[in-house]
Amino acid sequence: MEAQFIVSRFYTPKNVTLSYYSHEYSFFTNDRPSYLVDYEFYINYLCFTSWDRLVGIADVGGLEPYQRWIPRALRAPTAEKRDLLPKGRYEGIVSGINQTEAPRYYDKESNWFCCGDPDQAGIAVQFTEQAIAVLNDRREITAVWLNPVLKSNCYKERRESATAIGVDESRILVSE
Repeated sequence: MEAQFIVSRFYTPKNVTLSYYSHEYSFFTNDRPSYLVDYEFYINYLCFTSWDRLVGIADVGGLEPYQRWIPRALRAPTAEKRDLLPKGRYEGIVSGINQTEAPRYYDKESNWFCCGDPDQAGIAVQFTEQAIAVLNDRREITAVWLNPVLKSNCYKERRESATAIGVDESRILVSE
């Protein structure tokens, strides 16, 4: 059985920015607080993290090579802003929400990315400013919609900044 979720009556602004770094093949949430992680769920290699049990999922990240994305015209579902909380009590990492690898679609015109079935009807929940989950009648996630800021290469920017302040560029960390 896949993980089930509760749609809260409330929405807590998360104050995070979701980016996609094409040179790292990954999604990353910037400005994340330095809280401890309560739990994490996975769909394919995307990780959905909660820092606070009352707020629910607030962070999206993970490996997702754009070469696997299927080009397709996408229209994101109309969604209500709500907090998305797991049904039941979870601690730490919860392995995959779904057991099979979901297809991934991308629309370069709208910049929407969809992991799962983009045509699946259900309850659409906008749980951060740039992320929507579609839940079926059993409250299982059937699709995740992401609208990230695209970053093509931040290595050059980091090297220029480091050189300007006299840091040896070979010591620059790749991760944020």
